[in-house]
Amino acid sequence: MDGVAFGRRVKEIIEDLVEMAKEDGQKALIEEYVQSIADEIRMSTRTVKSILAGDRPVTKISEQELIAKAIGLPLARILQLDTCNLLERLETLLKADCTEEEIAEALAKANTLYKRAVGRTERCICLNHLGRAQFKAGFTNDAHVTWKEAFDLAVKLANPDLTFKICNNLMITSLRKRRYSDFEKVLDQAEPLLEGDQERIGRLYYFRARVAIQCDEIREAKEHLLASMDHLTMTSDRFMIGDAQHNLAEYELRYGSQEKAIEYFEEAVHNLESAPIFQKLMTTQAYADALYKIGNIIKARQIALESIELMGPYPYHDIKAQFMMLISRIDNNPEAAEKAFFLKVGTDVKLQLSEFLLDFYLRVGDASKALYYHEVMLELKDYNRR
Repeated sequence: MDGVAFGRRVKEIIEDLVEMAKEDGQKALIEEYVQSIADEIRMSTRTVKSILAGDRPVTKISEQELIAKAIGLPLARILQLDTCNLLERLETLLKADCTEEEIAEALAKANTLYKRAVGRTERCICLNHLGRAQFKAGFTNDAHVTWKEAFDLAVKLANPDLTFKICNNLMITSLRKRRYSDFEKVLDQAEPLLEGDQERIGRLYYFRARVAIQCDEIREAKEHLLASMDHLTMTSDRFMIGDAQHNLAEYELRYGSQEKAIEYFEEAVHNLESAPIFQKLMTTQAYADALYKIGNIIKARQIALESIELMGPYPYHDIKAQFMMLISRIDNNPEAAEKAFFLKVGTDVKLQLSEFLLDFYLRVGDASKALYYHEVMLELKDYNRR
């Protein structure tokens, strides 16, 4: 934390302390804390206000310690040094494939961090982490409520980074829980804070397109996707442009011209040639699916096999599983899909695999295997409703 950020954090903490005092029926004023700090560091109240506004940095540890003493908090709590290890462990858990015990640990650590948080920015960040832990544990409703609270704080803080990050998370839960109108309001609140940021505005238009499709507003969805492409093109970033082309390709494949879809996919694959492997594989997998749908099964199978080989040791199980399912579709053989079924994949991909295998075994008349995948499918659908 730099000297400028220190002053602003102290101001947020003081505002929290004043609010807590009101809730306890006590009287506390920001001016009283300002005077207390001025007395401790032997500076004018005007200088202290300049510190709290972030206009004057506080770089000396001795001054920081005196300010901490004046507001009655340990310096380690102001600097968030007391939660560094906790946060590092939580981040590791949130990014990893976790056992049930580790998911429970992530929830406990996220709750602890939130309870310790002081100041609106720290509280907002901790709410976002808590939502991530809840979502990872399968508590979609809880995660949605938590992220909405975090988003409202981010907007009050006028913090574009937090606003956009939480907006991304809310898109997932809003679409899953079909809260479309609520999410449109979220986008309306976020857009003014992101003005001038072509990448993020471009992403917001993509989010709007996703909502429009769910609401059967197909024409509006294409308008949003084209607007997204316009904004992302202004970044001159090939990877972002490739993402926008991918999104338009998916739209054309489903609602428009298959020929145009393949053109967009080919342009996207070209732009993403040197992109991070996960981003590249996402588009390549969608391209292979598109080729299969239009009947070019030889090229689709070739791309699937090459992509699986390209992945090597990378643990992108969701994408690998979808390539393997495509091979099973083309070969009319469940072997690859059944192997994919036992990879560590997300519930949505697992559901797709169970539906494919259920359909296959119903067609070939294998009742016992069909029943097994039917039961798995029902369990996964029940899990997704949580």
